[in-house]
Amino acid sequence: MELAFLSSILNSIGVLWFVVLISFVVVLITTIIYKFTTDQAMMKSLREDIKKLQVNLKKNMSNQNKAMVLQKEMMDKNMKMISHSFKATFITMIPILILFGWLNANLAYMPIQEDVQFAITVNFDDYIGNAEIVVPKGITLIDDATKEIKSSVDWRLSGKLGEYLIEWKVGDKTYSKNVIIANNQKYAEKTEIINDGIVKSIDINYKKQIINIFGLKLSWLWTYILCSVAFSMILKGLLKVY
Repeated sequence: MELAFLSSILNSIGVLWFVVLISFVVVLITTIIYKFTTDQAMMKSLREDIKKLQVNLKKNMSNQNKAMVLQKEMMDKNMKMISHSFKATFITMIPILILFGWLNANLAYMPIQEDVQFAITVNFDDYIGNAEIVVPKGITLIDDATKEIKSSVDWRLSGKLGEYLIEWKVGDKTYSKNVIIANNQKYAEKTEIINDGIVKSIDINYKKQIINIFGLKLSWLWTYILCSVAFSMILKGLLKVY
């Protein structure tokens, strides 16, 4: 999905700060929506009741019948909280799913950089013969153009900044895959699914995007989750959300 303004922000501040910013904005918006679409007095009361039940449950673990009653009461109150917060969840669910789709499509991998070697793999079905790669101007082929077909065949390339269409000739058929070489966080879709009985798929062998936080090497998703948990605790306290 094209969200040009997000791409502009991403390329201005970098992946780490972009994930931090997005997680803050999402948590802020969802917290505000949650606050004003739920009965906060009731939610506060339910949370306090659950805490008291937890304390009583610890005291009565040896009394199985009493513990079961307390557990059932806790479950009932938790279900009441969940059902009451469903409206807020429903309002925010679709926009967040759209956003996550965009984030996964734009942050999962490192982009191909100018004059840096990369590889494309063509995955074949049971087919005997040769495959020939055809590269446009601006792309340098490092391997032989024609290779014997195996279950998977790699071609190593490099190139200048730009968007390209790489082609392969197999028998009387031609296959293609778009490639983007960029100096910012932009890349073409990783896999082209074909499954025509000759070629299964064409894959660009990207390196996974790794975010370094104080020595921790995390994916964008784990970075987002950690930031979201931290921001959620802070914002709920500041906005008095229960």
